[in-house]
Amino acid sequence: MKRVFVVGLLLTAGLLLAGGAMLTRPPGRPFRYAIHTVRAADQPLRLIAEAGFDTVIQLLSWREVEPAPGEWYWEYPDQVVRAAAYYGLDVVFRLDQQPAWARPGRLNAPPRDETLYSAFVRRVAERYRGRVVGYIIWNEPNLAHEWGGDPPDPEGYARLLGAAARAVREADPQALVIAAGLAPTNEVSPRALDDRIFLRRQLAAPGGREFDVLAVHAYGFGLPPQVPAETNQGLNVRRIEHQRRILLEAGLGDRPVWVTELGWTVDPTSPVGAPAVSEEQRGAYLVEAFQQAAREWPWLGMVAVWVLGADEPDDDAQAGFRLAEAGYQPKPSWRALHAMAKPPPPRPLVPWPLTWPGASRQPVEVLANDVPVHLGDQPDLAAPWRPIRGFGPLALSWQGEFYLRDPSGDWELEAIVLQANDRGNHFRLNGELLVPPYWPGRDWDYASYWSRLRFRVPPGVLRAGRNVLELRVGQWLPAFQVANNRWEDLQVRGIRLLPAGWQDEGS
Repeated sequence: MKRVFVVGLLLTAGLLLAGGAMLTRPPGRPFRYAIHTVRAADQPLRLIAEAGFDTVIQLLSWREVEPAPGEWYWEYPDQVVRAAAYYGLDVVFRLDQQPAWARPGRLNAPPRDETLYSAFVRRVAERYRGRVVGYIIWNEPNLAHEWGGDPPDPEGYARLLGAAARAVREADPQALVIAAGLAPTNEVSPRALDDRIFLRRQLAAPGGREFDVLAVHAYGFGLPPQVPAETNQGLNVRRIEHQRRILLEAGLGDRPVWVTELGWTVDPTSPVGAPAVSEEQRGAYLVEAFQQAAREWPWLGMVAVWVLGADEPDDDAQAGFRLAEAGYQPKPSWRALHAMAKPPPPRPLVPWPLTWPGASRQPVEVLANDVPVHLGDQPDLAAPWRPIRGFGPLALSWQGEFYLRDPSGDWELEAIVLQANDRGNHFRLNGELLVPPYWPGRDWDYASYWSRLRFRVPPGVLRAGRNVLELRVGQWLPAFQVANNRWEDLQVRGIRLLPAGWQDEGS
């Protein structure tokens, strides 16, 4: 499907016609102010929102979501989308990191068959229809390291992009298809391909133009953002101007450009080959880059900093780019970004129905109905059982999070449970036992059927903002153990917080 772009609207109102009108930049802002995360959770998302940013870019690892063909694990991305909505942040997912069943080998290798990847992309876009701004299709495919160790292949990436674009447009016509950001490099070898050469070949190949937004990576290579474009053989923040010119040459000047990675490293031993700067210099350079973008690049729809993360190991190649220490303690560069003047962001940018969690006394999802979690110590049970959560031999607890604006009133917790026949199983909400504290027994009936259970939430347990629910399984009584330390096996799904007495329509 060919997209129609209106340049005047794009530059004035920031509108992109992509099957339906979608704002490519927040109203009243020169571009989206964004942060790239490695592992989004409550604390980093709260920090991002408090600092005045409006969008979070988050890796959604294919191997985590579909570790085996047709086995879908949505807990983590569901939680990211719920938490981001509570904090008024828009979400952009980056989709890569294939599972071994699609192609064994390195961390990021394209599958031999593009339809495997496009099927994954379609399922993600179907699930988050209307709730995610867009999807970045792969990451830095001009590096062999991000292409399974094979030489970079612009034509191969174009095929992957085209297949993924068709999947997104069929599943969620309002979502943006974002071409992968390329690593800025002048190298031409089996290890890396100059990003300018790669982009030209991509655009000339079938599928290579099937995107709504071009992502670019803007790294400083130890230099201030204002240096002339030819400085350091073109390896500086102004490298993105090369990408923009290539779009113009290809007749695609109406396509917006998003900086999805902006950064300077402070690690002098960083293996990425970029000279280090001091923490104070980095903070100043980041702020100057945002100011420069607003002043000089009206064709930009987003500027996103790489990376907030605080969970990478010290020897990680990207550790020098982190803006926070362990425990998300802000570094000076993060404090500089926090203090940077920004127009107030609209919240949220993607429209949500009035009944999104916490907006009114409506059911609040904690665990989706199609996301069963198996706890216990028997990993090899037959269907309808799933593998033990985490694919280990033992999983005794599960924790979920949800958000409320107004916790007042009486509430109940509903859960759909498979084989709930041990009184040692229990829920704790914000550390407090629900009522009844232990689950109703079934006279040791081990039939595999689903039961709908409800628990009363004691007064004062719920709180505004983040709430944490924990499920723990009990241990078999000695009389029923055939070996030491046997634990109850159960599955749970469809966990909801409900206003007391709530009945679904038709129930």
